[in-house]
Amino acid sequence: MRIIFAGTPNFAIPSLEILNNHHQVVAVLTQPDKPRGRGLKLKPTPVKTAATKLGLSVLDFESLASSDVPPKLSALNPDLLVVVAYGKIIPKWLIDLPALDSINLHASLLPKYRGAAPIQRVLIEGEKVTGLTVISLDQGLDTGDILAQVKVEIEETDNAASLSEKLAKVGAKLLLRATNDLACGKVTRVKQNNQLATLAKKIEPQERLINWHQSAFRVNNLIRGLSPKPGAYSFFNGKQIKILKAKAIKNRNPSLPGTVEILGGRVFVSCQNSQLELLEVQPESKKLMSAFNFCRGYIKNKEIKPKFVS
Repeated sequence: MRIIFAGTPNFAIPSLEILNNHHQVVAVLTQPDKPRGRGLKLKPTPVKTAATKLGLSVLDFESLASSDVPPKLSALNPDLLVVVAYGKIIPKWLIDLPALDSINLHASLLPKYRGAAPIQRVLIEGEKVTGLTVISLDQGLDTGDILAQVKVEIEETDNAASLSEKLAKVGAKLLLRATNDLACGKVTRVKQNNQLATLAKKIEPQERLINWHQSAFRVNNLIRGLSPKPGAYSFFNGKQIKILKAKAIKNRNPSLPGTVEILGGRVFVSCQNSQLELLEVQPESKKLMSAFNFCRGYIKNKEIKPKFVS
């Protein structure tokens, strides 16, 4: 099949590669180059870099609403449009363009966690299982008919990065299966139950601040969902500290929420009726370090109980 592929982040790369191996990817849509890093130099998206290495034609339109875009894409005569974390709204004319269908790979078990941040939200909410869904595109927010779906278990050690990598690989195989079924006319379409839908809205800056008055398990879920980027944080001696890896501890008697205890080379912070063991942190303007090294360098007076504040 002739496929137009639309994607931007690393998550989309396994899907692009597997489709390119089994079908003809006639063009890759991705976001325009953006300034990144300390020098703010223009850098291509991960998908653009991957597509270029594969020798594929890359189109990075600023806007799909520009008058010159429809003729360029129509001339490609696509059988299928495949969208994987593209980051732009797909207009109706583009949805209707392919001869066969337009489909989207979404990183949740739809209709749960529709929206921009399904991977982060399932971790923040403490889910044990998530998955991937291939849907037929419509103009709603992840509301199209389900074409294929698979469940994926969430490990206690998973964070947003590790879960995203895991889902990207599983999702690529699911997407290929759905694509092949469409080509053979074997796909089954299932309407979503909108009454079961939940929203995975994008992460707002204020959500990143840790509330030590919550349980250690709730705090740890927030840390996992935001690690490594953008990172959950707290304040210590007036400085912002990102906490990127931790572990909820059972059967320990906590002090006041936010209180730090160093015991046998391990670092604990009291939460509501529980404690959190800190493992990896990143002080403001510093590199990632172990929690114990942080405490050795930042806690000068061992007689005073230090404290994180929300």
